[in-house]
Amino acid sequence: MSSARQVGSSVAQLVSAATTKDEQHIGASAVEAAQSLRAFTEAVQEVVSTRTDIHLDTFVVSSRSVVHDSGRVFDHVREQAPPNVLADAAKQVSVSLRQVIACLPDNQAIEKAITQIRTIGVSSTVREPDVRTAASRLVDATSQLIISVRQPNNQEAVNAFVSTYTDFHTSVIASIKNLPDMDARRQTVDQLEMAREESVTLLSYVSAASSDITQTNTLSHSSRKLIETVNEIVEQVSVEQPWQRECDAALRQIQGIRHLTEHANVPVNTNTYFGCLDTMTEQSRHLGESMTGIARNAKAMDTRALCINVRQSADAVCSLAESASQAAYLIGIAHPKSVRGETAIIDANRVRRSGLLVRQVCERIEQQNYTQEQIIDVSGILLVALVLPRPHIRHHTLTHSATGAPHAVSQRLEGAFTSVDELFGIGSSEAYIDQIGKNVYLHSFQDATVVAKHTSNLANMCREASEKSQNVNVKKEFINCAGKVAAGTAKLITAVKELDSRPSSETRETCTSAAQSLRSATEQLESYVDNPDFAGVPARISPSGRDAQIPVLRSTRQITAKALASAPMDAPTWQRLADNSKEVSESIKRLVSSIHEAAPGQAEMDKCIRQLEQVSGPFWMCCQRCTLTGTI
Repeated sequence: MSSARQVGSSVAQLVSAATTKDEQHIGASAVEAAQSLRAFTEAVQEVVSTRTDIHLDTFVVSSRSVVHDSGRVFDHVREQAPPNVLADAAKQVSVSLRQVIACLPDNQAIEKAITQIRTIGVSSTVREPDVRTAASRLVDATSQLIISVRQPNNQEAVNAFVSTYTDFHTSVIASIKNLPDMDARRQTVDQLEMAREESVTLLSYVSAASSDITQTNTLSHSSRKLIETVNEIVEQVSVEQPWQRECDAALRQIQGIRHLTEHANVPVNTNTYFGCLDTMTEQSRHLGESMTGIARNAKAMDTRALCINVRQSADAVCSLAESASQAAYLIGIAHPKSVRGETAIIDANRVRRSGLLVRQVCERIEQQNYTQEQIIDVSGILLVALVLPRPHIRHHTLTHSATGAPHAVSQRLEGAFTSVDELFGIGSSEAYIDQIGKNVYLHSFQDATVVAKHTSNLANMCREASEKSQNVNVKKEFINCAGKVAAGTAKLITAVKELDSRPSSETRETCTSAAQSLRSATEQLESYVDNPDFAGVPARISPSGRDAQIPVLRSTRQITAKALASAPMDAPTWQRLADNSKEVSESIKRLVSSIHEAAPGQAEMDKCIRQLEQVSGPFWMCCQRCTLTGTI
């Protein structure tokens, strides 16, 4: 129900407007919230009157709770309640909305699948002991799941994905005991938990993409992350030769992008038509060189070079498939009867991913699960990422209170400060750095880089969304949300400074309160951007446009099917490998030829040329007659 997402977003906007004391913004936000609630109740009535596959009592009670909790938000806004009361009321609305959505059968199937994946344990039965086979089946199921996402009933694909993931998970657990040392086992367990979370995320995106085709790219990106993690796990636990593992990983990588060859309804990247053509020309050259290197290095028994060539071949094939899919999309929408889509104002999934890291840090502080050095480390990272004004870092040095920061650290921080500096650009930071102190503990440079990247992306997306939108209230809200995150971070920095100067239970509580404030601001932003009005509008490709896409997609499927179909297992495979190289080359030629022939505007240009030829004949005959008769 898109109306449920609309309610959540509008309530978040109302709460945000109430905290700014902007009466005009509050009034406009209240109107939008009332309209979204009206649309929500109409959608509930439609579901109740037409659906027979839901538990009506639970659905109606949950829907009534949404309206009731939203009414409490209106009451608190009218009473000018403090921000924490407003935030709690908005959070209760979100809980009620999730209960409503969970009542729908489609979401129930996804929730059941997620629960099954989360509850896989060590005691689960191992049905497929071979990790390589289980991984290949999981990748196949992932590809089929993405292909079936727009089908009316994808329950079978969801069940297949859960089953194959369970087999993969249990086979890896069974193989961990064979690893030589505890560090390798611990690393594999961490990667396996990462794969579990990525599988859950993938299923969540499947649920979103089934009702919103613009989520397809996010779904594809999530599947690639899962496949990358699966390949890393197989590399860790497999006992086969390196070149065998590399070939298997390449095949899984290629299989993971085959869904791009089925449909081309949404853009894959921002490349233009001729940009796709240039990329394909370059990647086809790379693929040819890599496949030639595979045969040469296999004969020479050069395992290291062979693995590099196999990896390069897989990357080239995936790049070819992406460019071909983007070209097919452009060919489809270029048809006169097709309608071009619109890009989203903001990518809600990217906002959620960026906000997740900030919330995790805040939750750790709220639980007081830290040492004094750790909390200063965390706040220093957030400071760099969110609120620091323009730093002249070359004239300043951040020193570690115990050992002193090495020169390499200053250089690395300089790059991080510069990227944030370009984002905010608020002026000199000399006084501000002196104010917060120079004793910032940065024990984990990798964490600092990751957090700075995600939080900078968060602020940058808010700024870009504000510039894209034509709605004044939306512009204000994005600015307000970004400002609240920055203000919450400044408050946290002040609290950390107090904790650093005089550690006590009182300063710890102040720090916890500041972390709660920052987490609330981040959650509010995430709720606000989850608005269907901010989503992109998919293109409507006409039947003739789809017909024009067929040759390109067919040729792309041939490439992904033929490339690396033969691994150099033994000497007699050289000829077969050469034959496959020839087939790949021919497939690429057909693909490029198909794209050339289906270039946007090509048919229209041919038609104009034919019309000109038809009228030019009588024209020249008339000219010749006039010349012979002397009338000119």
